[in-house]
Amino acid sequence: MEHELEFTKEETVRKGTWICQVNDGTIFYWKYTSPKRLYVKWNGNEITAGLPEDEMYCKGAHENAIYLCSKEKVGASSSPEHFNPMFSHRYTKPSGEELHYGGLCSRQREGKAYVYRIGDDPGREGVLLNVPQERLQQIELRLLHRGKAIYISKISDSSNPKVTKLKENVIVIEMRYEFSLYALDSSPFLYIAGSNVLHTLDTITMEFLPPLMTNMELHSIAGVHDGVITVDATVGEELNLMTATLPEEYVENTVTVNGETITIEVLVERYKEVRESIR
Repeated sequence: MEHELEFTKEETVRKGTWICQVNDGTIFYWKYTSPKRLYVKWNGNEITAGLPEDEMYCKGAHENAIYLCSKEKVGASSSPEHFNPMFSHRYTKPSGEELHYGGLCSRQREGKAYVYRIGDDPGREGVLLNVPQERLQQIELRLLHRGKAIYISKISDSSNPKVTKLKENVIVIEMRYEFSLYALDSSPFLYIAGSNVLHTLDTITMEFLPPLMTNMELHSIAGVHDGVITVDATVGEELNLMTATLPEEYVENTVTVNGETITIEVLVERYKEVRESIR
């Protein structure tokens, strides 16, 4: 059974602009063509962040900041009070750090491979990749979510994405097309947008919810905030910023047990506790 997702056009996206929504709901606009520019919109005005003179590249967002980097330095712009985006130098890249898609990094630490988000402590944080390197070379790192590294593989024959586990903390999404992936640690859901379909994976059960169909070409997911998904999508030949309210079951992950509404995660933890107690 097909489910439909109704989108509303918010604005037309300028050519050469990438859009990203951070956790507090602020939408950043990164103009990646020369002259480069980072800005937010507030009360009808565009507020521009002052950027350093170095050649900067936008590498993605983490929590309430958007990260840009040069060859040697990493900086961030956040949206504090009054929505004045302040750009600040965060750290100098450590030796051996490799930057990946979406603001993810990898580095060898004590002879082991770790991946972590840009902005994390490269000496302490990250997900251990206990997977043969030759296998990792066949797939692409796209996300970190709840202590798991999420990769994609474009060798699937199916038009719908599939999920497999290489390890408990290494997941591969197999797909035929180029999809946009998005997830927040505050939610168990992984959203996968491509063509005119939004797929949603429950990372607790590792099962897909029914796909949500649209009447437009979805390009990338900018963010999900308060149950509203923001995307850039093509209608005709025009690239637009679009929003849609997700169905409750695609945002809330709760069940009611004996009159008590709890999250699936709490239910799973209680089940584990009961199982351990009877062993």
